[in-house]
Amino acid sequence: MYDGADLSVNSEELGPVESAARELYELLPSKGLAAEPESQDTGAGLARHGIASGTALTGLTETWRTRITSLQNDCARISGHLDGTIVSHSDLEHRIGNDLRAVQPNYALLAAEGIGPASLEREA
Repeated sequence: MYDGADLSVNSEELGPVESAARELYELLPSKGLAAEPESQDTGAGLARHGIASGTALTGLTETWRTRITSLQNDCARISGHLDGTIVSHSDLEHRIGNDLRAVQPNYALLAAEGIGPASLEREA
């Protein structure tokens, strides 16, 4: 018989990952888009002078914003999922423990089958 757990959720392991995802989510707008205004202005200025790289820089800046927003959404999803996993797993463990402690064997039914309390202790 296998006695080991087949699922292990440890808040000490998941907590730091959740915190890092939340921190990255919070930092992305200010750090990831810090150069956006200058890049947009530079791209527009170059494009006004007919330099093709200006349009490319403006397009790149828009694509970068889309990627930052997507990454930020992913970080929010990861953080929320891990936070929910930690809480729900803890609640489930508590509920299962309470249910198991509340289970009392039906000794009359067991006795009818020839099973006594000593047999139950040996099997446990």
